[in-house]
Amino acid sequence: MTDTAHILIVDDEPGIREVIEKYLVLHGLTVAPAASGGDSRPGAGESVPQLLVVDFDLPGQDGLTLTRWLHEHGNVDTVKIHTVLRRFSGSPLSPHSRWAQRHSRPLTRKIAAIMAADVASYSRLVAENEEETLHLLADYREVFDDFVDRYGGRVFNAAGDSVMSEFSSAVEATRAAIDIQEALRTRNLSHPPNRWLQFRIGITIADVVERQGELLGDGVNLAARLESLAEPGGICISRSVHEAVANKVSVMFRDIGECGVKNIPTPIHAFLVEWPETEANRA
Repeated sequence: MTDTAHILIVDDEPGIREVIEKYLVLHGLTVAPAASGGDSRPGAGESVPQLLVVDFDLPGQDGLTLTRWLHEHGNVDTVKIHTVLRRFSGSPLSPHSRWAQRHSRPLTRKIAAIMAADVASYSRLVAENEEETLHLLADYREVFDDFVDRYGGRVFNAAGDSVMSEFSSAVEATRAAIDIQEALRTRNLSHPPNRWLQFRIGITIADVVERQGELLGDGVNLAARLESLAEPGGICISRSVHEAVANKVSVMFRDIGECGVKNIPTPIHAFLVEWPETEANRA
């Protein structure tokens, strides 16, 4: 410990010591870190620190001995920070520890109907009128999320204009998608056609991996590729979904056959929803 240290930090976790030390040094204080009480007692000629910041759970008798010794040799205040720091900082981990923690989380597999959606021509809409587009997206996402909830689904990933949802039933996923598109089509009629905010939606059934609520795997990628085949305001489903929902939903489908898509090695047999002729469809 240097003879100019204002604060002595004692914590047996290096990540904790580093966070506290960086914060205090940034505010102009001189800090001496130590892993245990036995390493920390000032030597001959060294000054006693003004403040002791000690791990609340500091193990061993050496922590108590250090605290008592400092109080005997100077008016040293003691702050116990271990519990508070973890509550707010999350207890910093080394890169190796973070990797180990992330990869030790349990993985589970399950069959799910995956619905992928994003907004057609979103970049153009934002470039033309950013504020209006963001407000519209927020409003339309409320409608979107409401129908997902209504049909027993959940949104497991959302970024910008993209939304990934899961359902336990292909029929419920398709019904949710139909109601979403019909509700948003009606809302779009109050805007000029060049300002319509239209989702493309793709749906498939897949065996996916779940980790901490996130769904991963080829099925998630496949749903996204099906979405890219949909028309603005439309829905594209895989053959497995079509087999499950035929004659169970209120729309007809058009078979578009085997389609090659990016990063999927085999073609996808896909179907598009055929909407009844409406003013929105004709525009």
